[in-house]
Amino acid sequence: MKQYGILLTILILCRFPLVPLWATHAHPAPLLLQERYLMATIDAPLRSEPTFDLDFSIFNGDFPLLFQANASEFSLYTGSPYYFPVFLSIGSINQVGYMDPYRTKTLLSTASLGYRHNLFAAEDFHLKGFFTTWGWRYRWLSGGISYHIEERVAIGYVGISFANFSTSLMLSPQLWEVSFTLRSGNTWSLLTSLTFDEEGGPSLTIGAGISRRDIPADSLHEAHWDMLIAHRGSLQHAPENTLSAFNWAIGQPQFIGIETDVRQTADGNFVLVHDASLARYEHGFIDVATMTTDELKSLDMGTWFDDEFSGARVMDVRDLAQVANANPDIYWLLEIKDVDWTEEDAFRFLSIIDKEFLHHDKVVFYVVDERMLPIMKSITTRPVGLQLDTVKNMLFYSDHLLPLVDEEMERHLGMADFFTILSSKYDRDEEMEELAESLDIPVMYWNFHDTIFGYIPKTRKRFPLGMPTIEKGSVIKEGYIPPDER
Repeated sequence: MKQYGILLTILILCRFPLVPLWATHAHPAPLLLQERYLMATIDAPLRSEPTFDLDFSIFNGDFPLLFQANASEFSLYTGSPYYFPVFLSIGSINQVGYMDPYRTKTLLSTASLGYRHNLFAAEDFHLKGFFTTWGWRYRWLSGGISYHIEERVAIGYVGISFANFSTSLMLSPQLWEVSFTLRSGNTWSLLTSLTFDEEGGPSLTIGAGISRRDIPADSLHEAHWDMLIAHRGSLQHAPENTLSAFNWAIGQPQFIGIETDVRQTADGNFVLVHDASLARYEHGFIDVATMTTDELKSLDMGTWFDDEFSGARVMDVRDLAQVANANPDIYWLLEIKDVDWTEEDAFRFLSIIDKEFLHHDKVVFYVVDERMLPIMKSITTRPVGLQLDTVKNMLFYSDHLLPLVDEEMERHLGMADFFTILSSKYDRDEEMEELAESLDIPVMYWNFHDTIFGYIPKTRKRFPLGMPTIEKGSVIKEGYIPPDER
């Protein structure tokens, strides 16, 4: 495991949307092109007496916290563009901006306004002062412009990126650079670039490291999937987890199931609310767990989304049962958002499902905390899945971790009937599918749009949702004795 720890440390430091090797020259925003990589490079000016410089360029991480660093710059970025499409940074680069991590075709993939200064007094630092950026994207082609206001210099970028090859061009009145990257199937890469600086002449850069394409999540729609599940009913067309959202999803023929979120209330009931706090729904920083069912049902859960849905109410699992019973062809994935249920809590929840839902073969559960998995599995033989992003903080680091953690996955997923993972990681979909095949359980990719996409291993395709126990599993195990009767 020691070698895993070393590799893990290295790989956690290299998860980034593009830091081009010309970052020390001018580049103010590492989000304009379709590349992610970490490179060690040797720079050689092509002069009569060339010199050689070894350099590293790092742009690490996913939001909410990431950093950019090289010989002359260091910047910290924070934001939540998968929830709210904004970010900001401090350090050598100080900016506030917008980023669209979803669309493959957009005239506005990123935009920012910032200030760049020489934090380390580096001699080769250029283009200080205020700047603004704009980026666009069209499938495998992307680019952008940064304009440095005080020096009145514009820099253009354009890049082409495929799975095993990419090229990019940077062009300004003082500097241009063309680079080529070749990638292996395992993401190891070789890079060469030619730079021409009107003051210093041409130079050649040769680099090696890790790189890969940065593919927006909406490309998931272009692939073939074994199942499509409506996420919270809808996130885009109606307020999530409300009757309006469920009715919208039921009317969409592509969905074979609907996912919703379950939380326990102060009076021991179970309601369909995603966030632990009511702030996003415009009811203040109040925890769902501190409110009773009646208090929650008195809230307007629609106006925050759109005035059209004013008056929408919180539903509990009994309300959901009525919808499910009226639509017997729909599968229901009930995600337990709480992480601290006792066995008594889980039994009460499952007892309501057992009593109120007429079609038990259409109900599936999954948990966001691995500690909840054995509790649920001790009571029910219905399928129970695990959100993989929450294991070992994979929500932010799983891009490069997946090849390293098969042993961890075997241990954590030994009891799970399926797993889910954030689809910003889906450019690792081949590895995810290999993991699903090796564990012989389905994988579902989710994002902050309306659809959860499901892949089913070959040996499971004959079962609904790829889960053998979905048709015969009982909500309460035969012979199970509740804690208060033991």
